[in-house]
Order: sequence, then C-alpha cells, then structure tokens
Amino acid sequence: MSRDLKEEEFKEKSLKLLADPCKLKDSRYNPKNNDRFKNELEYKFNCKVSDNVYNYIVQEIELIIIVDDIVNDIISKII
Repeated sequence: MSRDLKEEEFKEKSLKLLADPCKLKDSRYNPKNNDRFKNELEYKFNCKVSDNVYNYIVQEIELIIIVDDIVNDIISKII
C-alpha cells in the first residue's frame, strides 16, 4: 500500500511540474562554497588566490575597517 501511495504522490508532483515548467527556472544552483569576494579578487587581478592568501586579505581588511570605525567614532565624539 505504501508503494502505491508513493507512486501516486510521484505522479501528482510530475503532473504539477508538467503543468508549470517555469518551476524549473526558479530553482537556481547556488553552491555554498562560492565566495563572491574571492571571485572578484581573482577576476580583478587575473590570477588564482590561494585560501591562505585570501584569509590573510580578509583579516587585514577586517582590521582596517574596525580601526577606521573606531577612529571615525572618536572623531565624531570630539566634534
């Protein structure tokens, strides 16, 4: 009985997909390991960036942003 139920469910889903083929367009492949920032770096400098170098760049940028935020906060409090 369970097998018949699964087959019926499969047929129902198949018919819904046939009725609306645009549902296939809505599902997009989005890999989780795809880092847009790393891709942009590689594109801009036209070379592969290793994971170690990339992590170093990200840490440095994070540090610069934090320092900039703190300095701007101090400047705004003085003014």
